[in-house]
Amino acid sequence: MRLWLLASLLIAVTGCAQLRLEPNTGGEVSGRLPESISWRASGKVLVTSDSNKQTLRFSWTHSANIADRVVVSDSLGLRSAVLLHNKNGFFTVDSDNRLTPLSNAMAARHLALLEMITPENWAALLTGTQLESETVVAQVLDWSTLDTYRVPRQLRIEANDDLLRVVINKWEVINGE
Repeated sequence: MRLWLLASLLIAVTGCAQLRLEPNTGGEVSGRLPESISWRASGKVLVTSDSNKQTLRFSWTHSANIADRVVVSDSLGLRSAVLLHNKNGFFTVDSDNRLTPLSNAMAARHLALLEMITPENWAALLTGTQLESETVVAQVLDWSTLDTYRVPRQLRIEANDDLLRVVINKWEVINGE
């Protein structure tokens, strides 16, 4: 009986342990994704502020030649918003593909968080590039690989009283753009 209890405890403890495996790229990792490559990243982000905590899903498509498109939805996927960044700034996209400047569509508090970093630098942050900023502190907590590139799996981004914890569960290179 004592052996059974010990075996059960051992199974319970080892069942909770996780072994992190890095994908096998079959070659050398060359570094971070260059800006000239189009990519898509999807995952979850936990947004924490003084008075609010919210988990969101996102899919970020970075097109090196055109624009960035970010789809953000609640954790159940019931509500979503599409954001577009092009050379003219950030916009929301409605169901008729009409663009509305983000400053008209968002609360001032959340807009301030977005405006602390230029849209180009948000995409750079997502790929693990360190920014020189006194107001925004970003840290890559875990790395993964995509083809021969090193890409973030987990990020922590702090700005004023806001904290973003980003977990990226899927990266893709988009060919032909």
